[in-house]
Amino acid sequence: MDHELFTALLEGNRDRVYGHALYCLRNPEDAQDVTQETFVKLWDKFEDIDHARVPAWLMRVAHNLCIDLIRRRRSQRKNFGYPDPDALERLPSKRPGHDPQDRLHLDQQQRALLDAMETL
Repeated sequence: MDHELFTALLEGNRDRVYGHALYCLRNPEDAQDVTQETFVKLWDKFEDIDHARVPAWLMRVAHNLCIDLIRRRRSQRKNFGYPDPDALERLPSKRPGHDPQDRLHLDQQQRALLDAMETL
């Protein structure tokens, strides 16, 4: 691969790819990760790509990576709607898991934990 050409493509398209990722993900760190992964894919596939269509290819790859990340987030969040069976056993209760209040309290704790992790 021609390093000068790759550098020119990187500098010419980096801000546009990052801007699109930031718009989709609303998270600067995730947008940086997607931008980096997009250009790694360009590096790996450079010989197979029509060089005249690289900007469009970059945007398509970045968009697909954003969609993949959003889907992973959704699937992770779905798992927090149900209490962890092991956590129920750790609750101070006579019969873990049978009291609806215990389940509600555990569900609220898991949601708070998820929110705290997203904040980090």
